[in-house]
Amino acid sequence: MFFMLKILRKQEQTKKIVFWLLITVMVLAFVLWGADAYKQGSIATGYAGTISGRAVSITEFRRMYLAGLNDARLRFGEDYRLLVPYLNLRAQAWAKLVLLEYAGNLKIKAANQEVAGEIAAMPLFFRDGAFNQDAYEKIVRYFLDSSPRDFEEQMRSSLIIRKLYERITTAITTNDEEALADYKRKNETVNIIYLKTDQKDFLSQIAVTDDELKNYYQANAGQFKRPPPVENGSFIPDFEEVKGEIRETLESGKAKNEAKKKIQGYKNQIDEVLKKEPNLTLKEIASRLALELKTTPPFKRFEPLSESEITPQIQLAAFNLKPGEISALLESPDAYFLIEQDASTGIDQEKFKQEKENHQKNLLEEKKQRAFDNFTQELIAKSDLKDNSSSLNLPE
Repeated sequence: MFFMLKILRKQEQTKKIVFWLLITVMVLAFVLWGADAYKQGSIATGYAGTISGRAVSITEFRRMYLAGLNDARLRFGEDYRLLVPYLNLRAQAWAKLVLLEYAGNLKIKAANQEVAGEIAAMPLFFRDGAFNQDAYEKIVRYFLDSSPRDFEEQMRSSLIIRKLYERITTAITTNDEEALADYKRKNETVNIIYLKTDQKDFLSQIAVTDDELKNYYQANAGQFKRPPPVENGSFIPDFEEVKGEIRETLESGKAKNEAKKKIQGYKNQIDEVLKKEPNLTLKEIASRLALELKTTPPFKRFEPLSESEITPQIQLAAFNLKPGEISALLESPDAYFLIEQDASTGIDQEKFKQEKENHQKNLLEEKKQRAFDNFTQELIAKSDLKDNSSSLNLPE
């Protein structure tokens, strides 16, 4: 029996603590890294890829991929299947392998007792307030679809990466001024008044000729590629098959151009008024010009307005405006906007005092995670990573 399982059986009672954090590279970092950051190859090479010239076997890569899959299962339960398509587990596996290679060069290790202690502290394996060997083996075997030995090695890898994380980020700090500035950035609110022109309001005025449809098809045929009906390559459908799709694309584009012209006309009128009376607000000018304005409820920088036509990008732009300042033209996928702050609200100082310690702690972790993400991306860039895993049949 594997050494650490003997340790687990000898433990009479495990403290019920939440000291479980599987350090994995943030998904956002992998998305930002993207497919272009590593070189594709052929699985015919017999290995999954290379890191700094070292061949990574299919078995090694598969184990690391499964570690990421099990991490998702443990963190999200049965809902993990809904999230797997967004987790980019292949990129996670490569990033972990690169990090482990670097950690190995630094002689960072995780002893059997450390792995045993980590597993014994996981509430998932508790029964009646203590670690339960039978529950552990069944959950690992049937829910995680792993052997206990493989799961323990996955935990060892996570511990090693955690130690590397701590070493890389140990010098990062934060202070009171930084905490206050960050708290303001995340908790200040504004609401805006805005003038909007929407492409849908112009669609009925749009006409598209057959020549325009054909010209667009000839110039952009590649964008209509379809998956093959059989396994012999993708194909481009005939013009008649995609004529309706092209018409919709051209009509939307023309309608949006009309929406832009309309709001630019409003902007020109507003600018003319401001030349004579520079202290007028958008609300006052709109009243003179009989323009319809809308108002949002108060919102924070990073909390998207639900069921709103105001995009996160427009929200951020609102916070960059000075009181009384009218924005430049702002664009969403379907419309154009002119906005002005209607009211802004600062932070509650007493609430900040109450939340300061916790906020500063969270800010420190954010800074550390960003630093580690940047470190990971730089490490990947230097590793001359070649990925041949695209045709591997991996579970989800």
